[in-house]
Amino acid sequence: MGAEALTATPADPRERIAGLEAELAVTNSEVLSLVLDMDERVEERTAELGAAQEELQRTNSELLQLTLELENRVAARTAELAAANAALRDEVTRRREAEEEVRSLNADLERRVEERTAELAAVNKELESFAYSVSHDLRAPLRGIDGWSQALLEDCGHLLDDQGNGYLATVRSEVRRMSQLIDALLRLSRVTRTEIRLEQVDLSELARAVECELRVAHPDRSVEVAIALGLTAVGDVVLLRALARNLLGNAWKFTGQCQQARIEFGATLDAGTTTYFVRDNGVGFDMAHASRLFAPFQRLHRAEEFPGTGIGLATVQRSVARHGGRIWAEGVPEAGATFYFVLGGGNGG
Repeated sequence: MGAEALTATPADPRERIAGLEAELAVTNSEVLSLVLDMDERVEERTAELGAAQEELQRTNSELLQLTLELENRVAARTAELAAANAALRDEVTRRREAEEEVRSLNADLERRVEERTAELAAVNKELESFAYSVSHDLRAPLRGIDGWSQALLEDCGHLLDDQGNGYLATVRSEVRRMSQLIDALLRLSRVTRTEIRLEQVDLSELARAVECELRVAHPDRSVEVAIALGLTAVGDVVLLRALARNLLGNAWKFTGQCQQARIEFGATLDAGTTTYFVRDNGVGFDMAHASRLFAPFQRLHRAEEFPGTGIGLATVQRSVARHGGRIWAEGVPEAGATFYFVLGGGNGG
């Protein structure tokens, strides 16, 4: 094909015009269709925007309502917190005032306790001194009574009948008993007055020594004595020896009517505290009278059956108290008794 063919135009201009008009008609139709479609889309978009705007307005209204409600709640809660804080401040103030009052009362109570303790210590010291002095002062007249009674028996006994001699014998017996009571009071006073010297003490060895003393003093007795090995304590050896002598001596005495007497000295350890005990199968005692056990001159059994001064357990109680400890007892009539004691700081087992 030549250049002439490419540049050639229709032979009839009318045909070209008609073709252009046809093409223009098609183009106008398409444009109209596009315009109509665009209008529909605009309407749809306008409707969507309107709906969205309405939704936005509803949302804003709801948000405004929620904001107002939240503000009201915050205001109410703030008021509650303010009231609670005010009440808390009042409570703190009241507690501080109460604590201050308690501190003041405690300080006053401590002062009164210290004063009362000092007064009691002074009274006890005075009573101990009085008991010691009286005990010493009573010895001379007692010796005089005993001596003159003996002289009367020796010089004039043949002038008296049996009843008169019996009366003099009774006087001398009561003098000896009074002398024993005075000796017991002096020992009790020394327990309270003596200075404590702390050292490691072998309680098992002390108990064995007391057992030997008892067997020598009562060779006719057959008593089974069980003493645990290795029992030790930090304390004053003199006071602890008196304690062992009185507790084991009591057990020895009150098993005197048993066919198979048994005495046990041992200890238990609980939560770091050593509790020592002396147990026997003797006559025991009624727990209703346990509070009288450690009081001087208080007896739970008749002196005719079980002689003694009534000072032994009081001495034991004071010896334990001097070590900062405590003592208690359990018993059943005719089934034996057990005496427990705990010593103060530094005790061991």
